[in-house]
Amino acid sequence: LATNATYRTKNLTAVREAKKRYAVRRFFYIRANNLKIRANGPSASYKELAQLWKWQSGICPLSGRRLNKQNAQLDHVVPHIRGGESTIANLRWVHRDVNYAKRDLLDA
Repeated sequence: LATNATYRTKNLTAVREAKKRYAVRRFFYIRANNLKIRANGPSASYKELAQLWKWQSGICPLSGRRLNKQNAQLDHVVPHIRGGESTIANLRWVHRDVNYAKRDLLDA
């Protein structure tokens, strides 16, 4: 136990960076598992969700707002209730307020 504490104090920045990387992976992993639970067919993997986030540059495509872990939600372009799948082609990251306003509507 003492060696572990010594390592943490000597390598504080490395430990912090490792925790940040783990938290980011966990964020996408949890969302991918939620999709898998709700999906009737195929669903996006956590790696695909991370790539989608990177492709969107962490910005909501509908409102232009900056996204973070607290306000980001996955949106089905064609809503799930209208037959939309949970594949990466039908998903996008949007701001929470935008997703609540959109509900099960289609894009115009």
